[in-house]
Amino acid sequence: MSQSIRMTALEAGNPGAFLAALGVLDVVAAHAEYARLRWVRSAGWRAEVRGVGSREDLVALILEDLRGERGAEVYRFTYPRDSGRKKGEPVGDLKAEPGYLREHLLEPIAGQASSDDRVDADICVGLVAEGGLDNNGKAKPTAFHFTAGQQNFLEMVLDLRGSVEMAHIEEGLFGPWTNPEKLPAMGWDVANSREYALRATDPSSDPKVCQPAVEWLGVRGLRFFPCSAKGGRTVTTAVGGSWKRGQFIWPVWEGWLDPDIVRSLLASDLERLSSSERRARGVSDLFRAGIQRSDQGGYGSFQPPRVLV
Repeated sequence: MSQSIRMTALEAGNPGAFLAALGVLDVVAAHAEYARLRWVRSAGWRAEVRGVGSREDLVALILEDLRGERGAEVYRFTYPRDSGRKKGEPVGDLKAEPGYLREHLLEPIAGQASSDDRVDADICVGLVAEGGLDNNGKAKPTAFHFTAGQQNFLEMVLDLRGSVEMAHIEEGLFGPWTNPEKLPAMGWDVANSREYALRATDPSSDPKVCQPAVEWLGVRGLRFFPCSAKGGRTVTTAVGGSWKRGQFIWPVWEGWLDPDIVRSLLASDLERLSSSERRARGVSDLFRAGIQRSDQGGYGSFQPPRVLV
């Protein structure tokens, strides 16, 4: 019999922790008939999950899922670099030529999908949409793609996937996050912000560290935020505004919701509703965090979140 498991380290006011909680729900739903997630008031909003027997079972299940092949074909996608000294070398990212992306990722994944198994297809559309292009005519990935320069998104995902251990999962879910690792940080944890304006010293020379299990589970949580193409640009569920100045809006709910209802809630235009209308839909709080990127539109970060009234 499953019990409620409170993940005390996953607080809804942190976008990275919110994404990680959805990643936990996705993992549980993949292995159990009954999977539910809710938020409880406890020094903020803490995530609770149902669908597994115990805290130890949950940690073991996440590790088992991590070691499996679910989504691996998507995460291993590469395309040839088209310029520079390393022209032709494989790049583990999502900014490929549209034709190459379609032929080598989108069509193969779509061809494998069925009504009974569309996991990889859902993971794929949580990362990139056919027809969504940047100013150079390359594929434009999800708005949660915060990496640029020498960082390649999918290479970072694979690095995380191969590095997370049981101890990371235990700490990531239940805290405290006291043992950060020098592993890829996807940029979603506001507690790990590197903005110079919020620091006493220039952070550019500081080594990046993260809580790797939270980062990995956040990647898994992107399945709840499918991308689509609209007018030639990529639109990401629950994200509005421009690429350089966007905003992520996400709800908190107290009832037990299954993955399908969570997806529906995230896709709703909740910001346009009054607080009483949101409560009627089971939404207890609504958070908004700005997304800002470097002048070149590359490296992204979340601004401090606030609650909408």
